[in-house]
Amino acid sequence: MLWRLGSVVVVALCLASCAAATDDGDDSPAHGYGTGSHEASSTSHPDAGDEAPTQERLSLSSTEVSRAQLELGPTGLEAELVRDGLDSVYRAEALWGRSQTSPGEPVRLQEGSVVATSFTSTLDLGGVDGGDIWAVSWQLVGPDGNGNWPGPPLALTVGNGQWRIGGGDGYPGGSRESYAEIGIPFRDGQTIDWVIEVTVEAEGGTVDVWADGEHVVRTWRPPGGTLYPEQPYVLMKTGLYTGGGEAGRSSRMTIADAVATVQTPPAR
Repeated sequence: MLWRLGSVVVVALCLASCAAATDDGDDSPAHGYGTGSHEASSTSHPDAGDEAPTQERLSLSSTEVSRAQLELGPTGLEAELVRDGLDSVYRAEALWGRSQTSPGEPVRLQEGSVVATSFTSTLDLGGVDGGDIWAVSWQLVGPDGNGNWPGPPLALTVGNGQWRIGGGDGYPGGSRESYAEIGIPFRDGQTIDWVIEVTVEAEGGTVDVWADGEHVVRTWRPPGGTLYPEQPYVLMKTGLYTGGGEAGRSSRMTIADAVATVQTPPAR
């Protein structure tokens, strides 16, 4: 059920409780996502004598909307974008924030953070096959040292008719754009269960992706890292961000069963 009061979106998101991780040798995500339970648990492996990292559950707690409609509900969102011209950018995204400590404030993912999220998405790009349009469903994006917002180091996208994850075009000093192919052709109206695990590191980091329970991207290391060297932090967004394509064509995305956790390394 979704709520809207005038132009104000009322947000209520109930997340599943954390559960302990196990290592039984299978190929499922370490935190328990992708098993149908959409539960989160610790993925950290601190060295002996180190203080354990802090783990927090997150909420879809603030929004970014331009020329679009966005509704947030208990476990996801519905976004509808209607185009009024060519080469325009349209977004209807939710930023992830802290569930209890700072409602509405996006969480800043810094060097050494481990973020894990799962959600079910249905994307309708208005009848195109994805070959003539780009569309982002999830991303990590943040400012550089000068307060500018370069292209994201990491995003789940549709491009050239395929689902893929990658980024890096905003790398300081020159693009390091690269993508890991997921192996799923885009099909209008298709519903996919996603699980994404990322270690946030400048000049490094790892990415794992599951689609409908299959481990489609394994410990991928983007050439530009999952955080740019000059970035103090990145934010995590889930929702639709797209542009270009045919004038007047509408796009729609539904996100359900959205869950996320972040592990923050102890202060040194």
